[in-house]
Amino acid sequence: MTVSRTILTAAAMVLWTAAHAACAAPPPVARIADARAEYRAMFCAVVQRDDPDADCSDKLRRFPDEAAAAVDTPPIDSAPAVSVVIVGGLFGECLPSVPTFGDAAARLRASGYRVSHAPVLGRASAEANAAIIRAHVAGERAAMPALPLVIVAYSKGVADTMTALVAYPELADSVGAFISVAGVVKGSHAADRMVWLYGATAARLPVNRCAQSDGGAVRTLTREYRTNWLATHRLPDEPLYFSIVGLPTPARMSSVFSVFQRRLAPIDRRNDGQLIYSDAILPRGALLAYANADHFAVALALPAAGLLGVNRNDFPRAHLVEAAVRIAQARLISSDSSTAFSRSPMRPPASSHTP
Repeated sequence: MTVSRTILTAAAMVLWTAAHAACAAPPPVARIADARAEYRAMFCAVVQRDDPDADCSDKLRRFPDEAAAAVDTPPIDSAPAVSVVIVGGLFGECLPSVPTFGDAAARLRASGYRVSHAPVLGRASAEANAAIIRAHVAGERAAMPALPLVIVAYSKGVADTMTALVAYPELADSVGAFISVAGVVKGSHAADRMVWLYGATAARLPVNRCAQSDGGAVRTLTREYRTNWLATHRLPDEPLYFSIVGLPTPARMSSVFSVFQRRLAPIDRRNDGQLIYSDAILPRGALLAYANADHFAVALALPAAGLLGVNRNDFPRAHLVEAAVRIAQARLISSDSSTAFSRSPMRPPASSHTP
């Protein structure tokens, strides 16, 4: 009995050590400012403005390294001083009844903001959509030349927008801030696995309201493509850059993404069902939040009886985006944005921590 117990204890210690080694936090992320505490204050203020009894504490993940807010929270009743362009993700135009951040756009418009959706193609490459973003932004700037412009991009829309900012240098002069939400920055392991199947089938199939385009949609999301792109292209110093990352607890992950989350777990357990957290942070700017939402819930208001396995879609997306836009607006109108954030390196979250 003693020998068996010793063997079991030793085995348990080995498994415990291996598990905790796999969960160890990676080195600090250089060049990324930590604005999580400031954003949390803004987000909760916006949520509780609409519902004083609402509990916002579990909507954003909190980790031990989250610093205290370095500046006062901008007022939530300030007049709209920017226009907003939303850039959707992969297959976004294929679901016209579920526009990216549709609930957020409605709320911002009701508050007086000018909001538009860039008409990117759901099955186009990043390069093809970059040209569309450029043209749309030019039109918005011509219509409202006095207002700074903020781009809020989701998933593949982030890769499209990054490509546009580099391919068209004049675009950087027209955009005041770029907010990435669950963005495909460094590529997607999920895209790596589906690129061959997409190229052989879905890229060629006719889909109502979803043009075939150049068929490069998934190819430009692969890890190989995105890491090569980042190695050979540098984002311009302006606009201001902000990242919101999806990082749900198991209770906030829809069933459809739980399968993908488990497949990504051997690489890194900290993912939103499609993207590992570190692959969704822009290489410069500020981290605003780790949202407690999966890859769909953070941006898409899917119907309750819509897609099979999407059962954790309730999330305050409208407040998430409004808070980010208000933070960006405050930075754009401040006299010295260089003091807006703490510039110390930011540590990634420890995956073993549960807020």
